[in-house]
Amino acid sequence: MQPVEPIDKPQLLDPDRVVDPRRDDMTIDHESAAKELRGALEATAEYGRQLWDHLDAARHYLMASLPPDPRSAGPHTRVGAQPTGPDDTEGWQRWVDVYASVTSALAGPHGDSGFGYREARDAARIRSEAPNVRLAARLADELGMRPGAEGSAGHDESGPAGSAPERATAAAAKALDPATLTKGLGVAVLTVLALRGLRPRP
Repeated sequence: MQPVEPIDKPQLLDPDRVVDPRRDDMTIDHESAAKELRGALEATAEYGRQLWDHLDAARHYLMASLPPDPRSAGPHTRVGAQPTGPDDTEGWQRWVDVYASVTSALAGPHGDSGFGYREARDAARIRSEAPNVRLAARLADELGMRPGAEGSAGHDESGPAGSAPERATAAAAKALDPATLTKGLGVAVLTVLALRGLRPRP
């Protein structure tokens, strides 16, 4: 698993932070101290609202990325969470946006200067552009093992007609078809060759 770069907690979350550099000065009046504390409280509350908004957006994203409710009208061609595969461009972009947004909020009220976006973009690129990943997805498509992704490029959103048992029977028949098996065998050979090519040489 790729490690996630640590992020320091913003100073606004430290209750012992210095609110006024003159607080050790015994001549400071109570009115000025109250104003400083009020300003610190307002800044913390504003950051808290920012965190809430980002967490709420992430909550909606997590729900939207799930497969459709099986109790709703079908057919449902997507049974996995998004991104559904290396060719799900829209799903990867949404993931990058949400990850970057949450990382920026965690860094503090002034953001992270694009650090989270760069981290998310690199992680998505590694997982969606690797030759072995694309070959594995192609093999799954050839064998009918990977349902189409709703709303994703390169997938048929219509899906097979009929009830769930009928669709399962049709998928099994397609997987056992000689032409499908021949294609699958060819793609499997390509996958093995690609994996051997990616292996570091001694």
